Amino acid sequence: SRGAEAPAVIVAAVEAAMNAGSFEAGLAEEGRLFVELSNSTQAKALQYVFFSERLMSKVDGVKVRPKAIVRAAIIGAGTMGGG
Repeated sequence: SRGAEAPAVIVAAVEAAMNAGSFEAGLAEEGRLFVELSNSTQAKALQYVFFSERLMSKVDGVKVRPKAIVRAAIIGAGTMGGG
């Protein structure tokens, strides 16, 4: 999506792997890029959203057991994304 840092870093990691003098050098650069990206403000914001969504689904004091699935049906032709 627009403004996302990860796609450009992925391209940089692939370029580093292709242009590195050795496999180990490519892995080292990929690791450096990963750490840089994982410590970014965007990564922290996405982690906050992820855990906030999980937390919202839990209501204090309510314990509900899901019902057993007796029957199920599949609707559709499976053509989604077939273009």
